[in-house]
Amino acid sequence: MHFLSKDYKDSKRVTFSEAPRHNKLTSLDIQKDIIQVVVKEITNMIIKDLDDSLFSILIDESRDISLKEQMIVVLQHIDNNGHIIECFLGIQHVSDDVLLIDFN
Repeated sequence: MHFLSKDYKDSKRVTFSEAPRHNKLTSLDIQKDIIQVVVKEITNMIIKDLDDSLFSILIDESRDISLKEQMIVVLQHIDNNGHIIECFLGIQHVSDDVLLIDFN
């Protein structure tokens, strides 16, 4: 931002004088939207990094201190150098009415 502000005076004015007082991110909806966009971009980067390589999905479920069921999803693959890469994709609350899928 400092680099751009040297050539663009309007950018400098908005970025360094006006934006700090307006940049509060107090809206829960805006915070959730930003997080969803970041999650989507990171997931797309992981998928692009996978290319055509093999991967596995690890799913684990546990109960937190308030006895709510939580499920985590982790993607695991091997990079071009032979290193195992694990990518945490998310955590999800599991409700009691979850339908179990039988793959047999």
